Amino acid sequence: MMNTFRSILTFTAAACAVASQAAAQFDVTVSNPSAAPRHAVGVTIPLKGIFWGNTLPLASVKIDGADIPWQIDDTDGDGRPDELAFTVDLPAGAGVTAKVTLGEGTDGSQFKPLTWASLRLRDHNRRYPEAGSVTFPGTDTPRHVYDAVYGHGIMLEGSHGGIRVYADNRQSIDLYGKKSPRLELAETAFYTTPDKEAEGYGCDILWAGNSIGAGSFRAVAPDGTLFATDSVASRTQRVIASGPVRSIVEVSTPRWKVNGREYDMTQRYTIWAGHRDIEVDIYGLYGAPEGSFATGVLCLDNGDGFVSARGTAISCGTSTPDKKRSDHTETLAVGIYAPDSLVNDVREDSLNYLITLNPDAAGHISYSIAFASAKEEGAPVSLARWQACMDDIAARHRQPSTVTVSLTEPSDTVTIMMIGDSTMADKVLKGENQERGWGQMLPTLLNGPVRVDNHAVNGRSSKSFIDEGRWDKVIERLRPGDYLIIQFGHNDEKASDPSRHTLPGSTFDANLTRFAREALAKGATPILMNSIVRRNFPAPGAPTVTVEDKYKKGYHPEAFDTEGSRLVDTHGPYLDPPRRVAESLGLPFIDMNAITHNAIQALGRDASREYFMWIPADTYPFAPEGKIDNTHLNIKGATFVATLAAQALADTLPLLRPYISVAR
Repeated sequence: MMNTFRSILTFTAAACAVASQAAAQFDVTVSNPSAAPRHAVGVTIPLKGIFWGNTLPLASVKIDGADIPWQIDDTDGDGRPDELAFTVDLPAGAGVTAKVTLGEGTDGSQFKPLTWASLRLRDHNRRYPEAGSVTFPGTDTPRHVYDAVYGHGIMLEGSHGGIRVYADNRQSIDLYGKKSPRLELAETAFYTTPDKEAEGYGCDILWAGNSIGAGSFRAVAPDGTLFATDSVASRTQRVIASGPVRSIVEVSTPRWKVNGREYDMTQRYTIWAGHRDIEVDIYGLYGAPEGSFATGVLCLDNGDGFVSARGTAISCGTSTPDKKRSDHTETLAVGIYAPDSLVNDVREDSLNYLITLNPDAAGHISYSIAFASAKEEGAPVSLARWQACMDDIAARHRQPSTVTVSLTEPSDTVTIMMIGDSTMADKVLKGENQERGWGQMLPTLLNGPVRVDNHAVNGRSSKSFIDEGRWDKVIERLRPGDYLIIQFGHNDEKASDPSRHTLPGSTFDANLTRFAREALAKGATPILMNSIVRRNFPAPGAPTVTVEDKYKKGYHPEAFDTEGSRLVDTHGPYLDPPRRVAESLGLPFIDMNAITHNAIQALGRDASREYFMWIPADTYPFAPEGKIDNTHLNIKGATFVATLAAQALADTLPLLRPYISVAR
């Protein structure tokens, strides 16, 4: 899940994806469209599609020959590195180019941490052990959840300050202010002792009470009342990254019941080195009515503030963070910025400056939180100075920097090789044959120096493809930098034919592993796919799985008059080995079965017939008697599936995206 605020990312050339044992160099050009210089612009490069492996690669990032800090993170929690992050300073209206090497360099441990994230558990021995994540059942009491986490919630820190996100149903954001630009929360954990205060350490600077605090996220009832995550299946807090460039924490609440709906909500908080602002991304809010959610800032005491229809809310004043110490007053400024496109309405009440928000089409809301403490010398805590600071944050989001990734040296023609069965294979066109494999149509969706070398053959399984010597010919042709799409399953299922039959979890997995390992050894990038869906709409009450079509000869549409409306899979356990092998080797996997299943189900029972081999009699010489075949694709169907596959390739392997004319 990438934050869409930060920059616009473009890949301008394709290249060999980097296997765990290989190395490659790329130029990353970051450009500033603004008339003002920008400091510490965060850059993220998705590694899936560039690097495939289970272990952290060696790397280096250089600008003008000098090393700059970087880090590589596993942001989706699958155990594999998936994002490279670094920051750059940009002159006004200009850009800089960083040279990135993956597979050679250092492991990054030499860089000083400038951000920090931590989750610690409370225990009777007061050792407060670190935890990568913690999950509580939704039935657990808020008080127990609140007390079970040391500091009451997960913590995130940059040089200017830190936050904690409470673990209970409120998920409120609390603020930590500092005197000096350093990392402190590992020592104080928001509980600053008098001795530490005397040494110049910061402390908790905010009491939120019943307000929205500093950018906390809330649902909005029809009457305008704000409410928190009171009814959920579970509550999880997780540290995603902590390092020299950025730190990320995540809060998940599946099955959050809101206004008669349920949302599997995930919140992410990201802080970049050198930044005062914290980026917030909230996912899983699909189909929410307008104005269902809100954020904002509290009205601080003894101060001033406002909320703007353009997505900015600001408050400056004082707070008493510990009600047991009425003499302890903090002066601070807080603010949020949300993109104009997500703003539904703004309002002010006795406690808050509020912005109600609409998720985008992907169920995503994003905004930034920022704050400053008067503890910090020269901090912008007056209304005028704080407004200028928030205007700068808003300008960065409204006019984002651009990031372009390209090869250091141009590549030769990219080759996409394919192995599989008849659903992918090139077909003989004799007799005006209307059948096509989706691999046959793929070249029509590509442009530039790229070619398809399709070795898929009708009727082959992973076993027969090897036994007939076809794999030997493919591996001989593979070259470093090639891509190899592997898609078998239809014929591996056929238990009645020992020359083709394989077993999932055994011989099928072994064959796919062989294809992938031997391709990697040649410097190619294997891409595993499972089988496309069969058109199988069983009648209500009929057997749900039909592997063979009954009417491949002769056109008898009346035999399908009783078809139901629900598309049912026929491949069963044969869908899992490609995913399993890809995960075990750290390789790309595309779930073509799910993609085509969703697409064919959306077309429906009747319209989907136009995509398969439903050929009336006396229409084409190749099938004078006509035929009905719910496995194989006609020209329209093969082009449709090839388009879905091409879009999935562009999404999964960004370096191929410039060559795919239908990339989203």
